[in-house]
Amino acid sequence: MEKVLLCIVVATALHAVVPLPARSYHFIDELKTWTEAQSYCRQKYTGLATIENEEDLKILKDTAALLDKTYTAWIGLYDDLNSWRWSMSDPDFYQNDQNKFRKWRTEEPNNEFGKQTCGEITSDGFWNDEACSRTQASVCIDKNGPTVTFVIISTLMNWTEAQRYCREHHTDLASVRNEAENLNLKELMLAERKVWIGLYRDSWKWANRSSSSFRYWGSVEPSDPLGNCAAANFGKSGEWEDWICDGQKAFICYSAPCAASLPAHKYHFVDELKTWTEAQSYCRQKYSDLATIESMEDVETLNNMAASMGKNYLAWIGLYEDVSSWRWSILDSNFYQYDENNFRNWKAGSPDNWHGIETCAEMNYSGSWNDASCSLEKKPICFDMRGPNVTFVIISTLMNWTEAQRYCREHHTDLASVRNEAENLKVKELMLANELVWIGLYRDSWKWADGSSSSFSNWNDPEPNNYGGQEENCATASLGNSGKWEDWNCNSMKASICYSALCSNSAPPARSYHFVDELKNWTKARRYCRETYTDLATIGSLEDMTTINNMAQSQGKTYEAWIGFYNDVNSWRWSFSDPDFSQRQKDKFNKWSDGEPNNDESKESCAAISTDGSWSDVPCSQSLKVVCIDMKGVDFNHYTTIKGNISVFLCVF
Repeated sequence: MEKVLLCIVVATALHAVVPLPARSYHFIDELKTWTEAQSYCRQKYTGLATIENEEDLKILKDTAALLDKTYTAWIGLYDDLNSWRWSMSDPDFYQNDQNKFRKWRTEEPNNEFGKQTCGEITSDGFWNDEACSRTQASVCIDKNGPTVTFVIISTLMNWTEAQRYCREHHTDLASVRNEAENLNLKELMLAERKVWIGLYRDSWKWANRSSSSFRYWGSVEPSDPLGNCAAANFGKSGEWEDWICDGQKAFICYSAPCAASLPAHKYHFVDELKTWTEAQSYCRQKYSDLATIESMEDVETLNNMAASMGKNYLAWIGLYEDVSSWRWSILDSNFYQYDENNFRNWKAGSPDNWHGIETCAEMNYSGSWNDASCSLEKKPICFDMRGPNVTFVIISTLMNWTEAQRYCREHHTDLASVRNEAENLKVKELMLANELVWIGLYRDSWKWADGSSSSFSNWNDPEPNNYGGQEENCATASLGNSGKWEDWNCNSMKASICYSALCSNSAPPARSYHFVDELKNWTKARRYCRETYTDLATIGSLEDMTTINNMAQSQGKTYEAWIGFYNDVNSWRWSFSDPDFSQRQKDKFNKWSDGEPNNDESKESCAAISTDGSWSDVPCSQSLKVVCIDMKGVDFNHYTTIKGNISVFLCVF
């Protein structure tokens, strides 16, 4: 028998890694318009919430009650006002955009009372939208080759009945392709008569194109002719209401994890020429985003589609170079004052991303900075931080930037952050003439617009090359060259490839704890955790403590172990410098034992956790077992964005 477990995870709390749920909903408290909410959900999850049955509805209602949510929140249902089309869909019947001919009366269509989705023509030849349930006469069409004949049917029927009748006894409900046909039809009608024509539109539908017809409207909803987006009112048992889409509301996203046998997304070719930014905006409005390509299977899918459709052009994909993402190796927000993390001393003309491969920063002997390829070997500048005091240390061994960062973190505090002109001068004074050294500044290279962490690449040789320094920071797929990628200036006009997310393996950022039985002093423990996981354990809430205690009990751990808390000149701080954690820890959560910390004999500057979950200060030189934290794969920008929101998992076992 299938069992359903409601799993509630507060996104700002650390939690142990859990199995992937079958479906997850995410309550987002931030206020956005429906379109903004849809874009956010498509970037971070799969889309705005689709509610397909009573079970989905019950999960949302129960969770809202549990979390004391009484607000109205956007869901993924909307009224598609621009989807008017003809009952007769044969493209050969229409020439030169004849399927787009319209003769609406002034101020029509107006969707009165939010229920008008079918078209009628009146005796004056003008058209109105009308509720499809209304009963009235209709006009059918008989098509014999190029010849078209209109036939008035006097029997009163609703629009669906009229369509069925016309298809059974004639060709279809009437399509009106031009002014001449409209005049012909007008001449058949009696005064003051209204008749159905074959024009209709979609009513309420799901943004993810789900075919579910499940609805949970309030008693008089939908009722607003301008309310074309749906929200669930948790102050009224989660009933749905129609609202103007530009209103600001909380919203609910959903994630649908991917089955191994099913594709995660569907691609869409867009022939219209656009800049990269315009293409991204279009894709996010119509689908999920510009195409993400994560494997050779994806490349082959696109190549096969392009071949079958005769596409051989260059088309934008969702890959771009984030040339504005420069940041320091040490993230700790407490280390920087008054915007010091944004201090820069670039040489004139830098950063220039020469040949498209320069994502790390070097300082030259004059004190100015350049961007350079991270693979080059240079001397690094490390720094030691003790309270407010910073000491810079030049290392004579040549290393690439990643090796330099690792060395500085193991033997000092980190690769040097240079926060102001005075510190820049201090570093300069350590250098020899004509010397170039690594500092801790770096940026993201190529990344996906939807936040995918995939490292798959399919560059054509010798791309990316930022040819001629023309700021070629956006990627295309060359469909005439096996889908190989090329970098181009983002303002170039090109076709594009969008994708629709069919499922998503994204989840709220997970932090996992790991017990290490080997005895180490605090410094060696931190080095081990940084090399093997992310850092020594960070504990910011009672939920974190419960997680660790439960893990310890289940694994039979009964010892004292190092955590990442240490005394930095009378100020206890965490080894792991996640800025979001620093912001969240406003209440300075701790679990000190009575009388701790006491700095016995002035030698106790590191914290350990005991079996009962309490903390003590201990000499850092003592050998203890270790608790590490693993944050690999977590996007800190994403983690900060969803801070304060709730994720609700529908876990099916």
